[in-house]
Amino acid sequence: MGQQQLLLIALGVILVGVAIVVGLNLFSASYSQEVIDQAAQRFNEISADALLYYKTPKSMGGGEGSFVGYSASDTTVLTYTYTQYMTPSSTNVLVYLITKTVNHLGQPWYIYGYIDKKGVQNMYVYDPDKQAWRTAYTRPN
Repeated sequence: MGQQQLLLIALGVILVGVAIVVGLNLFSASYSQEVIDQAAQRFNEISADALLYYKTPKSMGGGEGSFVGYSASDTTVLTYTYTQYMTPSSTNVLVYLITKTVNHLGQPWYIYGYIDKKGVQNMYVYDPDKQAWRTAYTRPN
């Protein structure tokens, strides 16, 4: 083989390697955002369920103006996808979700936030890829 052919083969291998690395990084970033978006959707579904409980009279199995006694059903939380912890009080519910989906290092995402009588008050997400908490949503006053 000529020197030019070897140079072209080497250049082609380098370009393919760079394309693979860029593709993997893009996939990783979009996957992380997808998990966060799914968690936000699940959090909104729990919020709707909690508000329904809050507004339902006690005679119909609700809280009648209180979140005390509320717990999300397994179908709302999707226990095969999340582990949930909830702390209901009379004025709000603290919801804490841990994904069963993990990143490439085997670490889950953590989501927590508060739900009050107006809906989701705020939501925070721990991104294991960045190893930092970030505010995913804060309701404007």
